[in-house]
Amino acid sequence: MPVIFNNNAITTLNGAITNVATSITVTAGGVFPVTASPDYCYLTITEGAKIEIIKATDITGNVITAVRGQDGTTAQAFSTLSRVDLRLTTATLVDALADNILSDAAIKTAYENNTNTNAYDDAAVTKLGNIEAAADVTDVTNVTAAGALMDSEVDANIKTLALPASTTISAFVKTLLDDTSAAIARGTLGVDVAGTINYTHPNHTGDVTSTGDGATVIPNNTVTLAKMADIATASILGRNTAATGDPEVLTPAVARGILNVADGAEVNPAPVSLAAAQAGTDTAESSWTAQRVRQAVQAAPTYIQVQVTLNEDFLVANTGLALIHVPFARKLTAVHAEVGTAGVTGLTTIDINRNGTSMLTTKLTIDSGETGSDTAVTAAVIDAAQDDTAINDVLTIDIDLISTGTAPKGLTVTLTFENS
Repeated sequence: MPVIFNNNAITTLNGAITNVATSITVTAGGVFPVTASPDYCYLTITEGAKIEIIKATDITGNVITAVRGQDGTTAQAFSTLSRVDLRLTTATLVDALADNILSDAAIKTAYENNTNTNAYDDAAVTKLGNIEAAADVTDVTNVTAAGALMDSEVDANIKTLALPASTTISAFVKTLLDDTSAAIARGTLGVDVAGTINYTHPNHTGDVTSTGDGATVIPNNTVTLAKMADIATASILGRNTAATGDPEVLTPAVARGILNVADGAEVNPAPVSLAAAQAGTDTAESSWTAQRVRQAVQAAPTYIQVQVTLNEDFLVANTGLALIHVPFARKLTAVHAEVGTAGVTGLTTIDINRNGTSMLTTKLTIDSGETGSDTAVTAAVIDAAQDDTAINDVLTIDIDLISTGTAPKGLTVTLTFENS
C-alpha cells in the first residue's frame, strides 16, 4: 500500500469530531491527493495545543475515512474549524522508504528487463556454456556446421559482386537460381531455345471477357444486382454530392430532401371536407384549422414548478409543504427535485401526494453532495395507479427525510403532465 502526499494541503473540519470518529468531514477535501485503497496519506489535526496524526485510507469529496491516533499520537476530540493539513511526518518518511525497497529478486528482474543494460543474464550464461573450449570461428568444421563457406571455397568473381543494400530476391528468382540445367531454366522462363516466348494468353469469358492478348472488357447487360455492393434496408441508389460522380446509397431522409417531399406526405391526398377540418377529425396537413392548432397545443406537456422552500432556508422534514390545485385532467409522467445547496451525508427524500395518497412507488431522492434527483442512484418511480389527475385534485409535497450531516437548502419541485 503506497503512501502518497502533496504540497500545501490545508483545510479545516466541517463539524466537530469525537476521539472515536473514523468518518471525518472537512471544508475542502479536494486539496488533498486523491486517495483510495490501497493508497493512503497521513494528515495532522490541530486545535490549540492538541495535535493528532491520522491515517487517511479514503478521501471522497469532503469525507475522509481515517485510522485515528497514528505515529505516536493519541486520538482526541476536535471542534469545528480545527486545522487539518498534510505535513511531513515520521510515518510518511518510514512508509515511503519501505515502499521503494526492492528484494534481491526484484532488483535482478528489473535489471534484466531493462533493454539498455546489456545484462549478463541466465540466457547469456547458457550461451557461453555451450561454446566449446578453445573454439575458433574460422574452423572449417564450425563454418560448415553453420551452413556457410570458407573464403577459399568462394569464387573470386563472386567476391567482387556488389548488390545494393536494399536488394531483395523474389520467389521467382530463387526458383530460377535453383534450376540445375538450361532446359529447366527455359521452362521456368517459358521460352524455347531460340528465345521465343511460348506463353499463350487465355480467352476470358463470363462477366469479364477478352480475346487473346486483347483488352478485357465488361459487356453490356452483364453485371447483375447481386454483384453490386450490399446496401442497407430502406435505401435507394442515387447521388446527393455535388457534381458528376459515383452512385451513392441514399437514406430515406436524403432522398426526400432531393425530391423536396416532407416525411409522411401523401402524393395524392384525398379531398378534405370543411366540416371535418373544422371539427378536428381529420389529420391531413391541409386540415389544420384553429381547432386543430388548439388540439395540438393541448397535447403538449404541461409543467408545474413549485419553490417549496427559499434558497437560504435549510430543509426540515415535514408534510403538506406545498398545496397545488390541479386545473386539468392529465397524467403525471415525470418528477424532479432540485436544491440550491447540496446536503452532506445521507439521502434527502421527497414525496408527491394526490388527495393525500402518494403518487410514487419509489420516492424522489437527492444523494449526499448532489443538488438534483436526476443524478440519484435510485430513480423515482411513478405509481401507475395514482398518476392520473382530475380537475380540482389537490397535490401536496412532503419532505420525508433529510441528510443527516448538513441539511440541504432551498427545494424546488418540477412536475410534468401529459394527456392520458
